Amino acid sequence: MQNSYEEILQLEFIFQKLMINTNNSEYFPGFSHKGNILKLFSKPNNHFMMLLRNDILISFEPKSENAENFKNWLLLHKAMDVKN
Repeated sequence: MQNSYEEILQLEFIFQKLMINTNNSEYFPGFSHKGNILKLFSKPNNHFMMLLRNDILISFEPKSENAENFKNWLLLHKAMDVKN
């Protein structure tokens, strides 16, 4: 039983570290485009619509618990929120 608890703690630590490093990375986990090619985005609910710098429209729906982190990642990479 103790091994399982220790494994859970290790996984939580790794997850937290990934979330901290997510904002600094070129790619967001599960999203196949680099941050520097994004131009605009809109976020109705947890579904993101984005316009790439080459004028291609794409969409992405992160897990609901990652939606705010994804939005922050987009802003960090200078993608403009069309809502603002």
